[in-house]
Amino acid sequence: MDFKSKDWIRWIELFSVLLVGIGMTVLVTWPFARKIGVYYQDYADYPLNGWILWYDQMAIKTGRIFHQKKYFNTTQMYPLPDTLCYSENMFFPSLLFSPIYWITHDLIFSVNFFALLTFVFSFLSAYYCINYFVKDWRASLVGAAVYAFNPITLSNFPSELQLMNKYFLPLVFLSAYRYFKEPNWKDGFYFWLFFVLNGLSVIYFEVFTVVLLPFFLLPFLIQRVLEKDWVYFWKIVKYGWAGLFLLPFLFYFYLPYLRFSRKEGIIRHLNTQRRYSGRVGQWFCPERKNLLYGPLAGKFLSLPPHEIPFGYSLFLNFLPMILFLFGFYFLFRELKKNTEKIEYLFCWSYLMILLGSFVLSFGPFFLGWNRDYGRVKLPFYYLYKLTPFFNGIHSPIRFQFAFYVPFALAAAYGASFILNRIKTIKPGFAVGLLLVFVVLENYTVRQYQARSFILQYLSTKKGRFQFLKDQVTFHYPTFVTMVKHYRVKKFLEFESLYLNWDTVTDEIMMNGYSGFIPNDWLNFMANAQRDLNREMLKELKAVGVNFVIIHKNLIPHEELQFLYQKHFRLYRQGLIYHGKNTLVLSLKKYHFKINFCNFQKDFANKGVRLYAVNGQPAYIVSDLKNEDNCYLVSKFENRYYPLTVRTGGRTYHTHLVLPLIVLPYQKIQVYAFLRNFKLSSNPIEKFKVNFSSF
Repeated sequence: MDFKSKDWIRWIELFSVLLVGIGMTVLVTWPFARKIGVYYQDYADYPLNGWILWYDQMAIKTGRIFHQKKYFNTTQMYPLPDTLCYSENMFFPSLLFSPIYWITHDLIFSVNFFALLTFVFSFLSAYYCINYFVKDWRASLVGAAVYAFNPITLSNFPSELQLMNKYFLPLVFLSAYRYFKEPNWKDGFYFWLFFVLNGLSVIYFEVFTVVLLPFFLLPFLIQRVLEKDWVYFWKIVKYGWAGLFLLPFLFYFYLPYLRFSRKEGIIRHLNTQRRYSGRVGQWFCPERKNLLYGPLAGKFLSLPPHEIPFGYSLFLNFLPMILFLFGFYFLFRELKKNTEKIEYLFCWSYLMILLGSFVLSFGPFFLGWNRDYGRVKLPFYYLYKLTPFFNGIHSPIRFQFAFYVPFALAAAYGASFILNRIKTIKPGFAVGLLLVFVVLENYTVRQYQARSFILQYLSTKKGRFQFLKDQVTFHYPTFVTMVKHYRVKKFLEFESLYLNWDTVTDEIMMNGYSGFIPNDWLNFMANAQRDLNREMLKELKAVGVNFVIIHKNLIPHEELQFLYQKHFRLYRQGLIYHGKNTLVLSLKKYHFKINFCNFQKDFANKGVRLYAVNGQPAYIVSDLKNEDNCYLVSKFENRYYPLTVRTGGRTYHTHLVLPLIVLPYQKIQVYAFLRNFKLSSNPIEKFKVNFSSF
């Protein structure tokens, strides 16, 4: 067979796999594909992810992405700095999304179409990686289906769109296997390429990769050390030159996260991680909306179905588990026979990922079948204490995404073992039955009825709000209501509907929604929600807001009537647009007398407390008072006031984290972090402190 015919066969194979991936994607997510042009939400994470994709394409088109500070200071939650760091930046996914959006100019269709593409890409990459080892296209199709379509993925679809971008995970480990098995230029380039692309797709998955790669590579390194092959380690360095050119791209998008977390002192505490850690029962608990196994969901955890949290299931389904057991038996038998068909390093490396991701999915403490608390410390706990990579992990349960890389590979070996022994059924028909059963086991009953009334409303007002472009705005109501102990009610997630508004008007808004939300922003928005009076309009103008947009259709009728009666004259003074559903006030029409503070001159220090963790100075809390009739506004980097502190014979260069706005004569508490620390069971101690500069 000549090279042309081989290439032709490869193209036919690729096209066939692509068709299978598309077909299974449509079937598993049905009727999502049928409603691809209309389904969209105005609340929670789906519009947030859609907005991030829209924002990235805008940043690429305008060149904003080449200015790091400007890019990370997004068009939401003005004037807080680095607001893109509150969530995933989704840079590489936006490169796939952007051409779709630029062609269609339809946000709903583009986001939904991209969501379906993530399954197809995951199916293709898993097929290529699995077939590299199994060398059986039939079994590789089944293994790719197990990886691309599984309960944890479908339970997070479509809301957690960022987690659907898992297509680089199999490629990272395959390229690592090839490179560390026999280092060379080509495999070194592919390893670093997929490592960086994985990081530019999902930060979660990059953290998983960084954590699991040392375990994955351990068998290679141990073998070379035992053989005293020291040249091997030189080759790893020599042929890893691509990392020098590719890693800077990763640093460009990751360093702002490190900068932000250090300045704000943001880490995920163990109690938060414990809440979203895996329990033993979750591995036996199907997704509650699953077509076949949904009725069993509440029984295994002794919980009614409505109390099982979203994305809670770690269930593996029956067919993949059976195939995995057959695959495990086949690999064990081949290794025992020592036929050289299966390599020891391959088995040990992928077994390390399987066991590592399984154990880490249980989080810092063993919670038994389904407890809320546990005392037995797991490896996650010690890695959290020793390494910085676990600081940002919100949900250890998501380690199962990495678990599916070796699990799907073993399931493919199991499928190959079974298919090669079936004589009564044609292989193609048998593969089809297996794929159909994968679809049935993963199908979740959803109607995808949600529609974005914001985008629908703005589509009827084309061009009417063009004057808002690049203007600072504030939308009312805010959906932020503070209750006791500064807790926020669940409808805070409805703030994301204003992100949909932003995708049409391209404004800079104080409103927003994200994975992390600062307390001072919450306080400000809650105060504005309490009463949009003259003093609040003055505060908004002091912050830099140009327009206030009141959404009448989002306010209860009685509350709206009360608002009109109380502030009719005030609103009429700045009114520039009065529609059926919307009022727009221009703050330029209000001639408020606003004096701005000088922090060093107008603020008095009323007391300082330094706290230590584990006997080491950790952070400072300072009581300050604004002693003048002025406003202190912290815009972007002005939020961080440089500070030098001397205590215990040491000097610390740090900064105070100032609130978004300080009102005249207001008392506030500000904090400064002296070092990165993690909360422990040890008591927090108080120390004396002297300020060298303030």
